[in-house]
Amino acid sequence: AAKMLFEVTAVLVLLVLLARWKSPEIYDIVIIHMTERWYSEVLGRLEAGQRVLDVGIGTGGALCTPANAALVATKRLKIVGIDYEERYIAKARASSASAGLSEALKVHCASVYDPSLPEMVGTDFDCAYFSGSFSLLPDPCEALRAVAALLKPGGVIYITQTFQRRALPGMSVVKPLMKYCTTIDFGQLVFEREAVGFVERAGMELVENVVVPRSVDNSLQVARLIVARPKRR
Repeated sequence: AAKMLFEVTAVLVLLVLLARWKSPEIYDIVIIHMTERWYSEVLGRLEAGQRVLDVGIGTGGALCTPANAALVATKRLKIVGIDYEERYIAKARASSASAGLSEALKVHCASVYDPSLPEMVGTDFDCAYFSGSFSLLPDPCEALRAVAALLKPGGVIYITQTFQRRALPGMSVVKPLMKYCTTIDFGQLVFEREAVGFVERAGMELVENVVVPRSVDNSLQVARLIVARPKRR
């Protein structure tokens, strides 16, 4: 019995190590099919030549799909992406090169809470974008305020996120633990009704709050696009 337990434990450890080694690939398999649509929705709203801060860019795979890369190139967008996971940033650099976006997309391994972020990425962004990264934030209001400080006057923040309409029993415990078996941090449960509250408490003005077309929309969850901007003084 002890030998069997040891063998099972060894196999599980090897699987976890393999998953962590291949974490960018696993991320792309699980995430891109959904976030590609979200990026398309936001990119379609941007004006030519705009400068964009992508907060939580991940592997960059959703941005670098052929259709979305074409939008970036056609609109001559300049995008700066940040993520705290070094493996994801390495994959994002490779993805941008493969998609022909090396000049349009620059990425940095950094946290949105880093006080040196303005020196690292610059300021005067036309907009910022949280694609599925909002539920990962330990302090969403502070993150919104940090990003708002990097925007030009009149700049806006886009948020696309799957929000809960209701949760199955135990989901609030299970979701944060999923990162240990998938290597992907899915964050905490964020309910649909909470989203606007974060925006308001951050001192932001809600511009738009709509369901993302052709994305998640069922009795449990809904993918929403939220547009906010700093309140005018």
